Amino acid sequence: MKKFLSFLIALIFSFSGVFTLSAKQEALLSVFIDKPVFGENSSYRFLLEQIPFELEHERIILSFPLYFKIPNTIHQKDVILSKEYHPTSVEWVDHRNIAIEADFSKLKEIEVQISEQAGINNPIEWLDSSVFAMVFTRTDFVVISQNIQLRQPNNTVKLLLNESQGLSSQWYAEPISLRMASSVTKEIRFRINNENDQIYKEEFQLGEGIYEISYWGIRNSGAAESEKNASIRIDALSPRITLLSPKNNELTNQEKIEFKFQIEDISQVRILIQGYGEYLVPSHGISTIPVSLKPGLNVIQYRAIDEAGHSSEGSVQLMLDITPPYLNILSPRHEEIICTSRVDIVGKAEIDSQVWVGDIPVLLDRFGNFVVQWTPDLGRNQVLVRAVDRAGNETRKELQFLVYPGIVVEASLGKNTALVNGEAREMQPAPFVDRQTAELYFPLRFMAETLSYKLEWVPQGAYVSMKKDNWEIRIRSLDPVVQIRSGSEVEEVRLQYMPTIYQGAMMIPAEFIKRIWAGDLMMDPDLKKVIMHFCEKSGV
Repeated sequence: MKKFLSFLIALIFSFSGVFTLSAKQEALLSVFIDKPVFGENSSYRFLLEQIPFELEHERIILSFPLYFKIPNTIHQKDVILSKEYHPTSVEWVDHRNIAIEADFSKLKEIEVQISEQAGINNPIEWLDSSVFAMVFTRTDFVVISQNIQLRQPNNTVKLLLNESQGLSSQWYAEPISLRMASSVTKEIRFRINNENDQIYKEEFQLGEGIYEISYWGIRNSGAAESEKNASIRIDALSPRITLLSPKNNELTNQEKIEFKFQIEDISQVRILIQGYGEYLVPSHGISTIPVSLKPGLNVIQYRAIDEAGHSSEGSVQLMLDITPPYLNILSPRHEEIICTSRVDIVGKAEIDSQVWVGDIPVLLDRFGNFVVQWTPDLGRNQVLVRAVDRAGNETRKELQFLVYPGIVVEASLGKNTALVNGEAREMQPAPFVDRQTAELYFPLRFMAETLSYKLEWVPQGAYVSMKKDNWEIRIRSLDPVVQIRSGSEVEEVRLQYMPTIYQGAMMIPAEFIKRIWAGDLMMDPDLKKVIMHFCEKSGV
């Protein structure tokens, strides 16, 4: 029996997460920890409300999880049972197990309380899957608790710039000296910008930079306090400002011109343009600001100020002149729907002008024509196309078009392998040509799953249901009528060629793919290959 108990207890706490899945128990042990904090001396209460056998004089083993250390000086007076009476004996088994004997014959439930005076400390390490166990040696009955959680002690460490001054959330304009203090910990540890942990010994200096500092104390028990985090931002240098465009003494015909600044600074920068206002610079450091010019010479002064109060300034001279160049976008059309991974942007511009599609400069032929291969995003695309002549006159065209993912399926007659966007996939059964109607047939499951439909056989109606988004398609074998449902709306489409069953699978005609899924089919009779193209728009 002792060997069995030792083996069972070892099993519980060596594989506590697995044991809860494999053990079969008829009750659940409730465990309450008065101070559920790492390293704390606490009291413990165990409650078992459902017991699948009659209680007698019992010997119970209370088993604590890994990392607990029960002192061998535990006394009988430190253990209280149900109805506030003490057990007949309390025996220290080892550093994780206590044996308790008592007469439980008049009880319907078992409650065991171990007082804080017993000297049991919570461990400073913990497994998330840790459980407690209660073992009845007379019946070999074992009951375990749910996973128990402990938390770290509260953080008591303070960050100080001097004896009393705490940290500020503002930017510091010069390097600082940092101190850490705690009155209840034996040691303070910290980490800067997720680098290695360090032990705090004396104040240290931080220069320009952004610092994420994590810090915590180590209690006398060895338990680590919960981590606190602080952000310290130091900007000790003036912002470096560069006017990327326009160039000094540039000739332009735009009454409103965009000033493009590049700012190098660790903190947020504001740009003040004399007579025009104040602008925040985005985090990427590039700021484009519209400025209105008057005819003739314009002298524009600007100044950059960072959050620490440092500033830099400069000025530029510009001359205002006339007329925008010709620019026309031929393709794609406005709001055109496209199903391809690349789009040719075709247009015509004034000869000798410079054209940009997005941020891409484009070369014109000698007639002013241009073609750009553009990689679009799925959904709505907005592309700015602009032309600038030698004088700086500019014409802008905002191109908008819709792109949906295209799916290309290449299948060969009589073969069980198809290519979906170039990737080989198994197709069961293989596609075939009906000898009577000469219609092509394809396996429904393969085609539907390729187009992301969810298939379900509905025995009550003897039909296949295909669902996607808020659409449903219902199809029956040897029935030319296909139902398309969206909410309460029902549309019926009558096919010339009916779905059929082949090799135990439902097959659909090419007509279904064209009319229901709006797919394009191309047949190569020499290679016996079919190429199908689908545009994944919203809807069926």
